[in-house]
Amino acid sequence: MTNKYLVASIVFTLLLVGLHVLGFLEPSCLNWGFHFLGFLPTEIFFIYLALSFVVTLFAIKGKGTFVSTLASFMENAPLKFLGIAVVLFVALSFLLKIEAPMWGDGSFIVRNFSEALRGISPLYLRNEPLSTQYYFLFVTLFQTTSYAAFLQAFWIATVITGIGFVIVAFYLSRNLTEEPRSKLLIFLLLCSGPYMQLFFGYVETYSMVALSVSLYVLVSILFLKRKISFVWVALVFFIQGVSHYLTMLFFPSFMFLAYKEWKNNGLQNVTLGAGIIGAGILMTLWLADFNTYVLASAAPHKHYLSFSPSTEQFESESLAYTFFSLYHVIDIFNIVVFFASGGLFLLGMALLRDRFSLWQHQLTRFFSIALLPVIVFICFVKFDLGAAKDWDVIAPLFSMLYAFAGWAYLQRTESNPTRVLNVVIIITMLNSLVWCYFNTSAEAGVQRTYSLLDKRNLSQFGHYAASLHLAQYYHQVKNNAPVAGLWQQYSRKFPHDRRGYLNTITNIESIYHNDYDRVNEIYEAWFKADTVDYATIEQYANFCMKAGNYFFEKEIMEKAKQYYQKVLIVNPFSSRAVNNVGSVYAMQDSTLQAIVHFRRAIELDSLYGDALYNLGVALETIGNNNEGKMYIERAASLGNSAAQQELQGK
Repeated sequence: MTNKYLVASIVFTLLLVGLHVLGFLEPSCLNWGFHFLGFLPTEIFFIYLALSFVVTLFAIKGKGTFVSTLASFMENAPLKFLGIAVVLFVALSFLLKIEAPMWGDGSFIVRNFSEALRGISPLYLRNEPLSTQYYFLFVTLFQTTSYAAFLQAFWIATVITGIGFVIVAFYLSRNLTEEPRSKLLIFLLLCSGPYMQLFFGYVETYSMVALSVSLYVLVSILFLKRKISFVWVALVFFIQGVSHYLTMLFFPSFMFLAYKEWKNNGLQNVTLGAGIIGAGILMTLWLADFNTYVLASAAPHKHYLSFSPSTEQFESESLAYTFFSLYHVIDIFNIVVFFASGGLFLLGMALLRDRFSLWQHQLTRFFSIALLPVIVFICFVKFDLGAAKDWDVIAPLFSMLYAFAGWAYLQRTESNPTRVLNVVIIITMLNSLVWCYFNTSAEAGVQRTYSLLDKRNLSQFGHYAASLHLAQYYHQVKNNAPVAGLWQQYSRKFPHDRRGYLNTITNIESIYHNDYDRVNEIYEAWFKADTVDYATIEQYANFCMKAGNYFFEKEIMEKAKQYYQKVLIVNPFSSRAVNNVGSVYAMQDSTLQAIVHFRRAIELDSLYGDALYNLGVALETIGNNNEGKMYIERAASLGNSAAQQELQGK
């Protein structure tokens, strides 16, 4: 029996390694869950292959002496073992500190925290009031004012939650099983998931969520083993809920525990627990001055996938694919490979080995009831930023799966499952290390972000958000050159979205001063692709006027005339543009042409002093002194300083 499961684990490992090889050879948005090696140096890929072979071979062929020794140490000196584990975690977190946090809404959080510190904006608690307050506390303590300082503050905050997670995982493993080796293996399995990245300086609030979920699992198991009161379960469930509202997916499991309490001990503790949760909700509202706006983040679109394309603007812009799309299936596959492959494999093996009696256990029912809503949620949710960038939203939920998988697989210890579990833990940990190491490279993160900008599984909303996050990163590191090209790429994909053109223009103007031709190309591409509104036309006219004036001052007259004439194309009644074209002709000694334009400008605006003065000077140039003087006098009466000075000189 053991050999059969061992062979299955080897095949499983080969499949996972094979997927990572494919991701290395052709990294794209369609293999985002296993393409990280494709953005790292080639030597890292070969190191990964070598380690996969060596450690798997060791897990299969080894006698288990190391595991047994470590398990004995964990059993006989638990606090020393835990202390060493915490130290190793902190060291690893330092070595694998995130260099460029480009995933999730980190840029929004940094901006909101910065503005809240300066008192120019309220602190938006969004859907995670406790987590947001926790991180804002560290930002406030360190008085962070720079990008680097934010990264440091978040790293310290995530390390503390990570230490908490390691401690919870330690006690969770000790309460899931009695056998020393099984305790060690469950602990290692819990610490091997890709969600560990959240504890390595990730600029988001989800490390607190991951900690609270693991704590909820621990107190639930302690309650089911009748070691603690249901009141503690209710308290932790509330803490978990305010760490992020998404954890309310575990509400059915909480009701299962409440039902168990009611059946065993009556309604007293259930009522007390409900009172604690109610009091906690009231306190949260009170702390927020009962302003529900800051306690939730609203979106103009639905958060679930539709079964068919939508005709509503916000829905259409936020929808990359429909529920039955192949790309939805591909995203789900990536989620499974990235987050759940090891856990699902172990659960599958456990069910094959003991499919009947396993369900009879109350822990199986608890974990199943807890995870079923998570599965449904993942299948139906619409990831605003795309599943690859929104990985952090669901990441904290998977410690529940790993706890269930490790416990379930180890229920039948007579089949000596240690080697199989060793293999699964090692490949899971190795793949998670690749993911964490990938995030230590800013360059790799940038390359991956570009690869994810694909309309096949990223909506227009997601494209804009991802482009904005990447642009903000470039600005933070003082590398503004690529930003204009980034927004041009966005506009090519979504030519009817004015924001792309405006952002391109803004960045070109800030980086390439007086490069009017480049900006004009963007405007012209915009006009060809989309029907623009009056405000945009007026903005373009002002731009062309500014460009014309610049070239006029530089005495590049043909260029100046071109831009003034562009103003007249979008606004034929612009007296300023007509007058300025006349001024260009005057500078080119085409006086008659100049007079025609000055007269036209006066027709458009009879009180236009500059045009009156220019016409007067032009008429005097061709010898029509009396008429010329008349126009100069009219200009002077309207306050034209040049006309007034000329009359004083005469």
